[in-house]
Amino acid sequence: MTHQILCGGTEKVAVLAHYEAAEDTQDPGADVSLTTPDGEETVSADAGEMESGEVETAQPEVGAASPQEVADQTENDKDEDGEAVQEQPSAAPQKPAETDTPSLQDGGHQEDQESLPREEPLPGKVGFSEEETAAGQEGRILFSETQVVTPSAASSGADALLPFSFGVLVTLGIAALLLWMRHRYSGGIPRRMPGGRRLLTASVHELGARNEQQDAFCITGLETPESGVLAAVADGMGGLVDSGQVSRSLIDALGGSFAPSDEMPPARHLQLLFRQALEQVENLRKGQTAQSGSTLVMGLIQGDALSWLSVGDSRIYLWRSGGLIQLNRDHDFSHDLTLLALQGDMTLQEADQDPRRENLTSFIGRGFPRKVEWNPEPVSLCSGDKVVLMSDGVYRALSQEEMARCLQGGASGAARALRATVTKKALPQQDNFTAVILEKV
Repeated sequence: MTHQILCGGTEKVAVLAHYEAAEDTQDPGADVSLTTPDGEETVSADAGEMESGEVETAQPEVGAASPQEVADQTENDKDEDGEAVQEQPSAAPQKPAETDTPSLQDGGHQEDQESLPREEPLPGKVGFSEEETAAGQEGRILFSETQVVTPSAASSGADALLPFSFGVLVTLGIAALLLWMRHRYSGGIPRRMPGGRRLLTASVHELGARNEQQDAFCITGLETPESGVLAAVADGMGGLVDSGQVSRSLIDALGGSFAPSDEMPPARHLQLLFRQALEQVENLRKGQTAQSGSTLVMGLIQGDALSWLSVGDSRIYLWRSGGLIQLNRDHDFSHDLTLLALQGDMTLQEADQDPRRENLTSFIGRGFPRKVEWNPEPVSLCSGDKVVLMSDGVYRALSQEEMARCLQGGASGAARALRATVTKKALPQQDNFTAVILEKV
């Protein structure tokens, strides 16, 4: 049976958010303005770097006098020659070499530099002494609005903890972001495809009202999606023994033996994978007399094309532009009953109401299955298409219209919508329900 589906409808576009982090920079120090008594600005530089030349640097203590107070004090303390003198202990000592405060530069005050005392406490006030002023110092300078706070021993310990605390906060922030992204995109993982396209994947795997999970699924080949991505869903038959073990064995065999290949047609590749998985189940069941079984549906996307293979009543759908198309056929007794009705052996109403309708006519677990179905030619995929593989626990709980509405959003959003819609139904006999979504973007 060949499926030819033309692309159409609204093209879906996935937008990836890129997270950028910017580092804050911090000015190494405040600006320092140096003014003469006449109010003219002579030097303006950063606290961490002074222009070389004509000034002697000193630092005031906390609570230094304001510019107005300095001016008033200057008026009161004029000497006999009418020059302004500020009360000041001996000039500020030269700071040790390891500090960042600039030292006295060579220039017009070389004489003052030689007279500076060393290894003395920081003076209580800042300015030039009366002796320095009388020495004929040119360009008398007053420092204003600059404060220096000397940290206590306790605060130095706290400052040492700041980088560590900042690093811890950054680490916690990154961890929280990764956890959020994992939760947000737990079902959707973008993968690069040929031609600049990507593949998004999502899954739903719930217990329902059952005591045991007998569904199993896999998505493999995401490391090199350009060579092919395989997805599969197996549904163990609840009325038989150890059917969950059969479904898990099938999925383990497919996930472990799949190797992307461009050397063979995708339909043949699926057939070989199916043969290997079937052999593993036969080895598992060897010597056991209890009946068990499982369905299986497989989908292989290579480039822009889909190939599939199925046994039983697990389904594979193609969602495109709001429409949902079932690609495979259920291997159950409903098909045979409909044929009997068409032959006149029963009415169509009787066929629809027959309780045997859901009985499987083909499954894996008892020799080679009676029916195995696949598409000889791949189905072309368009941007925005979604391929959905699911167990009967999904489509027996939801109508075709409900499933189509759930699949409107992106892959991860569609998976959450399917889970929420089935759960909201709260069916007393809800079967395990599993769905795998592959979206081309």
